[in-house]
Amino acid sequence: MKIGIIGAGNVSRTLGRILTQKGHSIVFGVTNPQSAKRQSAVASTKGNARAASVGEAASHSQFLILATP
Repeated sequence: MKIGIIGAGNVSRTLGRILTQKGHSIVFGVTNPQSAKRQSAVASTKGNARAASVGEAASHSQFLILATP
């Protein structure tokens, strides 16, 4: 399943890691996809996810998770 996760904090990273292990395609929707924090979220999935704009994550997804403070 294609899943977008809005946010790249602790909850988002954990969800992304678990969901990619289950074989889902993950896009983290963030304001600055190139920042170190966002790339850390991608790295936590062993490269099985990517960071993109919020709009791109939403358009990519069949299911969208809002994981922001």
